[in-house]
Amino acid sequence: MNESAMSHQRFVGPSAGGAEREPRMARMHAGRRRKWPYLLLLRKELRQALPTAGLFTLSIVAWHAFLYTRIGRWDPQVVVVSALLHLGFVPMWTLWRAGASLRQEWSSNHMSLLLTLPVPGWYITSAKALVLLAEMLWYIVLVLAGTLVLAIEGSWIQRIDLLGQAYVIGGEIYSRIPAEALSWRTLLFALGVVTAVAASGIIATQFSYIAGCLWRRWSGLFSTAVAGLSVWFILRAGTLLAPLFRWVPEIPVDGAVIVNNVRVQQTMYLGLSPVFGALAAVALLFWLGAVLLERDVEL
Repeated sequence: MNESAMSHQRFVGPSAGGAEREPRMARMHAGRRRKWPYLLLLRKELRQALPTAGLFTLSIVAWHAFLYTRIGRWDPQVVVVSALLHLGFVPMWTLWRAGASLRQEWSSNHMSLLLTLPVPGWYITSAKALVLLAEMLWYIVLVLAGTLVLAIEGSWIQRIDLLGQAYVIGGEIYSRIPAEALSWRTLLFALGVVTAVAASGIIATQFSYIAGCLWRRWSGLFSTAVAGLSVWFILRAGTLLAPLFRWVPEIPVDGAVIVNNVRVQQTMYLGLSPVFGALAAVALLFWLGAVLLERDVEL
């Protein structure tokens, strides 16, 4: 009897402990399930973006390689300006990719599968937006890095030192620019502006494309109209909502101007209240696009 009781206790003990551990394990697995779908979506978007990103990257590298062979034959300023030409295509390319990435999901019938998964609509739109932002920043860094190499090799820029002085050779008016004009604070501000504008454009494009899917017959025309209204709404909201964000401090931006070949250093203080108002409108468009995608769009 004692042995059977002990065996019964040994059998019951682990079962009771396992029953106590089951809720904890279930919570852990539930947390993992909530985290993994978004990472999987990001990985899927990266894989889809690689072919087009690779082609655009190769076009930048090939163009800069051609310009490298023109050093010494063309004017240095022509080489540098030509190296920056891709920057004019990057915004258009990014906006096109914002709509094309969604259109690809519909054409390949992936969207119906994505929306059947237990993930909210903002998972899909935000994953696409993040990959597009990373892709756009990669193009900008690649173009600027290649341009800097061409400028140095072509003796258009003699020396750049962000911690000391920056000497720029490109004509009499560019005889010397202080390092403050190229400070890290200024560069970070420029990066923030580019990122905010690009994110706004991507989200507005996504919203207009999703809204266009509500009217299949006139989807293209309706998407174009919604895109124009979205841009107007963002700009208008920046003005109307600016008083609500007056508490946001102004940020200093270092710069330099050249007047009559005389360098003048100046620090400008920029107010961010209209920017925050516009970003609030962008956040609203992002939320509306996710809701439409999740609830109202017919697949």
